Amino acid sequence: MTISIITDSEASQHLLPETGGHPLGYYIRLTGTTEVSGIKVSEPDPSFAILEASLSPPFFGASIVEKGIEISEGISLSIHEGNPETIWDMKIRGGAKELLGISDQLKISIAYQYSPSDQQEPITLSASSHSGKREFYLHPAKGGGQVHLYTANIDLLPDTLSITAFDPGFTLESIQIAPISFAPEEEPLPIPADFGAILGYDPGFWRNERYELFSWNLFPKILVMDTKDYEVQSNFFHRLAFFVEKRGYAGFLHSDETIENQHSWNAHDYRAEDLARFYQKAAIENFPLDDEEMELFQILLANDIINIKDNLILPGDGGILSISQSSDAYLRNLFLTHEGYHGVYFGSADFREGVQRIWEEMAPVEQEFWRVFLDWRGYNADDPYLVVNEFQAYLLQQPVERVEAYYWDYTIPRMLRFRPESQEIIDILMAEYPETFLRYAENLENLVFGLFGIHPGKNLTLEVKK
Repeated sequence: MTISIITDSEASQHLLPETGGHPLGYYIRLTGTTEVSGIKVSEPDPSFAILEASLSPPFFGASIVEKGIEISEGISLSIHEGNPETIWDMKIRGGAKELLGISDQLKISIAYQYSPSDQQEPITLSASSHSGKREFYLHPAKGGGQVHLYTANIDLLPDTLSITAFDPGFTLESIQIAPISFAPEEEPLPIPADFGAILGYDPGFWRNERYELFSWNLFPKILVMDTKDYEVQSNFFHRLAFFVEKRGYAGFLHSDETIENQHSWNAHDYRAEDLARFYQKAAIENFPLDDEEMELFQILLANDIINIKDNLILPGDGGILSISQSSDAYLRNLFLTHEGYHGVYFGSADFREGVQRIWEEMAPVEQEFWRVFLDWRGYNADDPYLVVNEFQAYLLQQPVERVEAYYWDYTIPRMLRFRPESQEIIDILMAEYPETFLRYAENLENLVFGLFGIHPGKNLTLEVKK
């Protein structure tokens, strides 16, 4: 069957695929036209019927819907339902190059539904072309969601995308490919991305040579700024760190001269409430902020992390995290995992309430250990919100099976070398609560997995298959 699209310039002909007797949504790309005046089908067949025709926004890919499959011209989708695996195999006729046009990148978006089952094996995602193949593990979030891959992640233009699932709880909803232009002069809106995509995003594709801005696909109101180096990161966040978290400095704005030789952090996290409080205090005191701090202010405003109302700077939703290219691959992963759990804490009231219940189950000496530990690390341990937030992030930043070694074998001996006066509380903890770290890490794991389907040490959805 051939269908002709009649436009204001000319009629274009398109071959319709067979449907196998089932309804099929078929998207035909329109180019170089402003008006469609009709459609015409050649040689009508009794078995053929147009059920619906309409104009819609651009779509290139495949969707699995209640009434069947929707695909775009140039796409074929095959679904192999075997035992035990299901394979979705999408082929792109002529490859994806024709989509790119004048754009900088392609964006591959995968939408899915997921109900955790006993067979929680990672899903395999592969993108391939004549120039190579890139493979990823997809660790689906509970309930489902959407993940994105960019040219900056896969470094090829795919002609085949395949998803293989051994987990019966996973269902693919759609795969879409779109050209994306990230010109530097455009409004710096964040790029939707999973932590795995952020960690593997080629800086050569950054819109700004100093940093790139992302939004976390699991919590879109949590922004992530990846910076060129620690110096750039410090220009944005150094004063904030002292204002929000630093022992002996928190709550006050400090001049560059006061804090310039003091180390803050190599990774950062700030919630909307503290960001608004920082900028409001600077406004009230007429405190001179640096250019990057004002640039951050505009980013936060543009993304409704903070708002201005009646000349007051007020919190919106979410927050911002930051890592740096100065950190090696191991530390970038560790830092983003740790900061990510702060993002979960900022973004979910259910998670905050659950963490608070776990904190309140602890004996006073267990709680006191965390205050001592955080004070040693330079945090303002008199801030209850900060203490509980750091408690969960430090326990969830590594897999549960590593948590006891991290504290008993590495962290505590190191702390005692610098803080020998902490020996008494460590002795009590070791004698009376030797499983404190394992117990509460397991409790937190049950909480975060029950809410979101993510695990300690791995709050990313995409992971490069090695």
